[in-house]
Amino acid sequence: MATEEAQHARRGSTLGVMSSITMLFRNGLGLLLNRIELAALEFSEVKGNFAKLAALLAFGALASAFALLGWSALIVVLAWESMGWKILALMAGAYTLLAAILFLSAHKLVARGGLSMRTTLQELRADRDALL
Repeated sequence: MATEEAQHARRGSTLGVMSSITMLFRNGLGLLLNRIELAALEFSEVKGNFAKLAALLAFGALASAFALLGWSALIVVLAWESMGWKILALMAGAYTLLAAILFLSAHKLVARGGLSMRTTLQELRADRDALL
């Protein structure tokens, strides 16, 4: 009689362990699917921001090129008689400074995190910490 009760208790504990493992697996799978969905959502947002940034940079570069061409020609024509070749060096220095300012602005935009998936990475770190 005592052995039958022991066998019944072992079967019950085995079923309990199996159901716990099954629940753990289902919860882990649900968590994984949730994180994939979050990553996809953030990736679409980053993709949209990147496309806007690329379009703004392309159109800005084109407009700037035409503006620089026109103003440069005007300045060189007006200042050539009094300054000669020095006006070309002055214009080159001014354009170099302008280019440096524009590239620094683009670098700040990227460094600010506009192209990263901050929330997804934070959630994945939290999941890793909780599991370890």
